[in-house]
Amino acid sequence: MHRIAAKLSVSAAVAVLSLCASLAGCASRTAGSSAARGPDSTSRSAVATSRSEVAAISAGATPDAGSSVASEAPARAVPLFPALSLGTARSAASAQGQSIENLRRELPVVRPLTPLSEDASRLLSKAAEALARNDLEMAAAAAMEAAQAAPDRPEPVEVEFLVALGAGRPSDVRAAIARLGELDPRNSISIAFAGLEGIQNGDDQAAISALAWFVGTDPLPRRGSVVPLPTAVGELEEQCALSALRLGQPAAALVALDAAARAAGDDPAIQARLLLLRADALRAGGRNDEAIKALDDSIALAATVLERDDQRAAAMARGVALLASIRLDELHCAMGKADEALLPALRLPVVSSKSAP
Repeated sequence: MHRIAAKLSVSAAVAVLSLCASLAGCASRTAGSSAARGPDSTSRSAVATSRSEVAAISAGATPDAGSSVASEAPARAVPLFPALSLGTARSAASAQGQSIENLRRELPVVRPLTPLSEDASRLLSKAAEALARNDLEMAAAAAMEAAQAAPDRPEPVEVEFLVALGAGRPSDVRAAIARLGELDPRNSISIAFAGLEGIQNGDDQAAISALAWFVGTDPLPRRGSVVPLPTAVGELEEQCALSALRLGQPAAALVALDAAARAAGDDPAIQARLLLLRADALRAGGRNDEAIKALDDSIALAATVLERDDQRAAAMARGVALLASIRLDELHCAMGKADEALLPALRLPVVSSKSAP
């Protein structure tokens, strides 16, 4: 049944990805432009942060707060996280939080499925060919027949899911995802969209309990039974890391960021952004020296992007470099204050210069 995925045309796949992003909130999460800050407002102040105060680094232009960029290439938002109070830092062990695997929701054991009949296989191939031609009506009809021939198999429902995405019917998309979860509780499409829906609804606990299944040890595959996950490369990993950071789980965030970095390959713009988030996780875990190095590396990578003839990437790189500089300055300042607080305890008793009688 791998032929269903193989027969999807490039144009159909692009349409699926774009529509998936707009429906599930899994594409670029830009929310307005980042205003340039002067040195007086950034050099010695902690960065105020909340879910609503997300610095969206978009490319080219600075869109209005309500503008949509779902049709463009994914551009992740770079959030600002609260400064860690070094004076009240937790112990190194407790600061790390739980492992990413311990944050996963429990999944039921998968029941055996009945073999796919020849009629169902033929109908699924017909649906795949229709999708390749972008004939959504024919694909929907073939998928419906396949579902009747194999009512307990997830493959026909995955095709219905793609058809609903392509036709722009959110209610049918949700219905297909729910049905996939019923047929196969470990279906990657169902679990991934549950995590992205948690992100969209501001429920980081629900989000990470699903997205954690795609990072760490023994992750779920990046495909359903026959359909690849229609999400951007690295999207699940990065969103998982963001949820972990907001939940105060730096160790889990680092694991997710490592996975996101592997997915990003050698793209310096993406790697610079991920290093910025990595510094947040390292600092939250009390690893300040490593956080400083990550910020320095982020700035250096961003500088290489500025040398390229790519306005979109350059706009993101400028924003990343600015945020990394702010974090670096604030971290040095906080560490300096912590050192000053220790000075009284380090002062030696004053020895009198007069000789003893």
